[in-house]
Amino acid sequence: MGADAAPTTVTANASEDGAQGRIRAQRAVTDTLTGPERGDGRVIAEDAAAEAGESDDLRTMATTVIMVLGLTVLVAVAGVATTASLTVVERKREFGLLRALGLGGAAVHRMVTVECALYGVLGGVLGLALALPYSWLVVRVAETSAPFSVPAGQLAAVLIVLVLVTAAAGMVPALRASRTAPMVAVAGSD
Repeated sequence: MGADAAPTTVTANASEDGAQGRIRAQRAVTDTLTGPERGDGRVIAEDAAAEAGESDDLRTMATTVIMVLGLTVLVAVAGVATTASLTVVERKREFGLLRALGLGGAAVHRMVTVECALYGVLGGVLGLALALPYSWLVVRVAETSAPFSVPAGQLAAVLIVLVLVTAAAGMVPALRASRTAPMVAVAGSD
């Protein structure tokens, strides 16, 4: 395919650390691999400590992304709790009517909790539907040697935790809804 038979990557360990050791190692490797009889080439010396620094930068970036994601989840859970509280306030007559028709307080509590859990399911499914194509696109555009893979087990675990957390966020509003008296439906009109 037009590529030379010469090696393209050589790993060498310098006899001393630092810039001087790197320069001496680069000269030795350059003298060994290049020259009039072997063809011209270019040798780039990299320091192992510099590679560790790049790894630390990547680790810091990953930690930052995870922290921002955690903050986003907390805001979403607060949003679900707020939405559920507003739903209970706005649907007080509906809950009173359901109680008057014979639905027990525990059933009303379950109904509101399941509704909040469905918010989590909907958010998780929409998040995955948007995140997977964009993640594939980032890997494709970055032209990394890493293959694109979907950690299905971890994503399923996160989705389950999200549903449980959103259901828990709706517990207090659900408790308030379950205590709605049946008389509220018949009492004053809005």
